Amino acid sequence: MANVNTFTFSRGVVVASPSKERWHPGDPLPWTSSVVDGVPCPAGMTYQNCSRLKSEFIVKPDDVFVVTYPKSGTTWTLQIIKCLQTKGEPDTVTANLDALYLWLENISKVPDSCGPIKSVIEYLSDRPSPRIYKSHATYRMIVKAKDGEPPGKYIHIMRHPKDVCVSMYHHMRGFKSFDYNGPFSEFFDLFIHGMVELGSWFEYERAWWEHRNDDNVLMLKYEDLHTNTSGIVEKIASFIGIETTPDIITKTVERSQFKRMKADPAANMAWSNDRRAEGAPPFMRKGTVGNWKSFFTEEQNATFDRVFHEQLDGTGLEHEWEL
Repeated sequence: MANVNTFTFSRGVVVASPSKERWHPGDPLPWTSSVVDGVPCPAGMTYQNCSRLKSEFIVKPDDVFVVTYPKSGTTWTLQIIKCLQTKGEPDTVTANLDALYLWLENISKVPDSCGPIKSVIEYLSDRPSPRIYKSHATYRMIVKAKDGEPPGKYIHIMRHPKDVCVSMYHHMRGFKSFDYNGPFSEFFDLFIHGMVELGSWFEYERAWWEHRNDDNVLMLKYEDLHTNTSGIVEKIASFIGIETTPDIITKTVERSQFKRMKADPAANMAWSNDRRAEGAPPFMRKGTVGNWKSFFTEEQNATFDRVFHEQLDGTGLEHEWEL
């Protein structure tokens, strides 16, 4: 994983333009965004944050980065890791997932409670080993070990893109920071053209897919977390070096179930309620497979299938889901 220390076009925050029924390339974005390395990003994920990480953050060999395109199973995977780290007893640690596993690119300042820690990099780095981080970075953006240094570990979770599209629609409407309230017809256009949070799903996943066989990359699928939870839990534990027992695996599966997490204030993002838009559904909405069928029209489905094959045929990624 060669380190990339420079970014292409980046810019600061641009506030949302009014929403419309449809969106076309060249129209202003109807959600508040920044741009890093040519990719639309949430306002908190700034060029300054990402470039500082690239130049100053030192990756350790036992670091673990849980990296996903948004709405692909990040919170679920972090809850699994918390359960594994606590031997199946996550309630023994009261800190919420955001406090335990910092979102690297989204932190711009040191919390007031950190006392003598002065810099963001020092704050991010001052974590017990193995350090585990959350990230939504593209493959180019993600922090990597310097050339010749031992690499960290990357857990990457993919999800059916149609479900991602629908989940992200509710996600971006749900947080005040996006200032987005458009209809799904408009959002569908944005998603197809890669003008949503973290840009094109097709480009994002294609880049990570190329590294699926790297020794330090564990590639997982959201759908497999549903159908083979215990098997995926064992894979994660083995990959990050946590010893388990059948009892720990059983407890981890039970305590990372969607219904249990939705009721757990340390896992359900309840700490972010003051940042939620009025009337928005809870952060943990459904957590299901196939919800896209309730949203896509026949025309949208045909358009999505066409773009999917145009973007991914020949990569092998096109065989991962039934459309």
